Amino acid sequence: FFATTTSLLKTLLVQSRSRCVITACAPSRFIPLVLHYRGFSAPTRKKTPSIQMLPSDLVDRPPEDQSEVDRPPEDQIEELDGPVAGPPTVGELLGSYATPDDIIFEDEEQPTGELGKPLGEHGWIDVIHHDEIDSTQAFVERQHTTFNQAKLTVVTADFQTAGRGTRDRVWTAGKSKSILMTFFFRFPLYQPTHFVNRNAPNVTKVLSLAIVETLKWASGNPRDVNFNMKWPNDVVANDHKIAGVLARALLNKGRLDGVVIGTGVNLNQLQEEMDAINRPVWPATSLKAITKREEEFDIPAVRNHLIQSFAAELKLFFHEGFPAFRDRVNAHEVFLGKPVRFRVSEYEEYDGVFQGVDQDGNITLRLRNGAMKTFPSGEIIPK
Repeated sequence: FFATTTSLLKTLLVQSRSRCVITACAPSRFIPLVLHYRGFSAPTRKKTPSIQMLPSDLVDRPPEDQSEVDRPPEDQIEELDGPVAGPPTVGELLGSYATPDDIIFEDEEQPTGELGKPLGEHGWIDVIHHDEIDSTQAFVERQHTTFNQAKLTVVTADFQTAGRGTRDRVWTAGKSKSILMTFFFRFPLYQPTHFVNRNAPNVTKVLSLAIVETLKWASGNPRDVNFNMKWPNDVVANDHKIAGVLARALLNKGRLDGVVIGTGVNLNQLQEEMDAINRPVWPATSLKAITKREEEFDIPAVRNHLIQSFAAELKLFFHEGFPAFRDRVNAHEVFLGKPVRFRVSEYEEYDGVFQGVDQDGNITLRLRNGAMKTFPSGEIIPK
């Protein structure tokens, strides 16, 4: 399964036909690392949920000579966190917030769909809505092979019985109180692998920007509420967590080809409900609570706005990559200009002033001696 180099599991081969799971414990990118194997069982098909078509004309046409290209047959799922350049190493793919099942070798044929068709045509977005589901993220990971591979598919739900967050945490949300959704898409085939691998891990920041824009739109952007992003995967309002983002990638022959990215956004919970969640740092809140609004927000309307906002951001992301988003990300980064402690591993920490992220999404710190140092992954600890 792996070619051993002087670095630990430096190069990952994807020709395996059985399922393999690599588990890494955050915040370390490499250590400890455990390898084990599991048998594969194909997903069972459930009752077909409702599907909506949202009109859009959001993504430009690929070059004409890319009109008919088949999708390679095998995928595996990777946790996304931190940039990947060229052939990705195991550590780069796992990132700093790894959870069990970070690498999943799938043993089934991927549907070709209509990958050669231009993404800019009418009806690029498919919306699949459930009144209740175990987890939108888990559903997409099970069923993404049944989706139209040329479209942006989003699975939404009013309630989750087993919502998921980072590090295998449970995401708790009352029925019809939050936006609960997971997107699935594939990068355009005309983009080279080095572009895809370099930019795919930063898709969490793109969705976070869309969430910030949507929250401002829904609330009227009140002056007393500051909506910001907290690296690597949270959206905060007045230093309270209001949304989280969880992403994984489908690795296909060294290319982070497809993306599964989900979010939970708290909208209509009372602050008393949020206080019941044990979060001593970055306590939870909702849009209703932070804005002190008496009436509830229209969840379907806000949800639809977020879908359209993210789809629009993807148009730019597909063509220009993360550099086109860097300034906006840094402008909303809650730690920008603040002293932090950055933990690379259990044995390696740095104190410095947070300077935002660079063109590749790496964390940049100005150390005490004035030197600038970048990190692809790790954990920020406020001072």
